[in-house]
Amino acid sequence: MEYTLSTILTELSSMTDEKRKEFNKKQGVNDNQYGIPLGKFRPLAKKIKKNNPLAFQLWNTNNYEAMILASMIFDPELLTETDFEMLIKSAYMHVLVDELTLRTLGESPLAKKYMHQWMIQEDETYGRAGWNLAICLVQEDKLTNEELEFLISDIVQNLKNAVPRKQEAMNRCLCEIGIRYDEYTARCISLGEQIGVYKDLKVSKGCTSSYAPTWITVVRANRMKMKK
Repeated sequence: MEYTLSTILTELSSMTDEKRKEFNKKQGVNDNQYGIPLGKFRPLAKKIKKNNPLAFQLWNTNNYEAMILASMIFDPELLTETDFEMLIKSAYMHVLVDELTLRTLGESPLAKKYMHQWMIQEDETYGRAGWNLAICLVQEDKLTNEELEFLISDIVQNLKNAVPRKQEAMNRCLCEIGIRYDEYTARCISLGEQIGVYKDLKVSKGCTSSYAPTWITVVRANRMKMKK
């Protein structure tokens, strides 16, 4: 099957779910949406494959689901600095920011440059985007010890008072460092205890707390079990 903007929008519209629309609205999604659970996009993106021209067409519709799908089919190797600026500027809510940065921009050769530019901004969109790029680079082991120390220093100074969406990404970055680097584990747990962010957050049954000491400990323990 040949995928075009028209055929994709038709397929997306067939998945409309009114309850999901209402849920999305509460999360900050505007009325230009179909109401589709995120899990349904991945099989479709896999069939379409990487396709930047089509991805830009989808993104420029400003339809929420089309933008989510676009974020999954961009080829990060082909994105320019102009593309980075345009995409993050038009990602109007945090799920779009996450899908765009964690799935695509984080794999680009430009990721480190924009990590440094965006992570220091107070704006929630840019701040979250920058720290999401940091998360990707930590996960891919693409940062030097000096760069990891820079991230930790910023977390120590700014995590507690960061704006909410940026704070979430900063906290996750602290956890990822503690999870993936044995030499940083104890330090990240200790810093999480000292800073105390999310310590008193109520967690649904079966979910892992966002409190860094708990998150790091639980994920590392689960990984050890999987290795046995």
